[in-house]
Amino acid sequence: MTDRPVVTVYTRAGCGLCATAEDLVAREARRADVVLVDVDGDPDLQRAYNVRVPVVAVDGREVAEVVVRPGEVRAAVRAARRARRRGGRGGAGRRGGPPRQPDDPPT
Repeated sequence: MTDRPVVTVYTRAGCGLCATAEDLVAREARRADVVLVDVDGDPDLQRAYNVRVPVVAVDGREVAEVVVRPGEVRAAVRAARRARRRGGRGGAGRRGGPPRQPDDPPT
């Protein structure tokens, strides 16, 4: 297991907001492993993230969607690194698992 948080960017080709989010994540998540996931490559991901892309998750916790603001990813990566040093896994946002649907209660 790596000591670095994992930042996952759910994205799709031809999405301008996704390209912007990918650039921002590349700058703000230098102390994390970054994984880009094209939601259109998997029908389940496409259904889950269709109009929500880009979605950014840190260690499985969603921290941003649609518009990723400067500082959001950096703060979540820092929180995840602190949690790992304390023996946890988390960062800011919600626990990993299936994506939250619009009618799901907040966690």
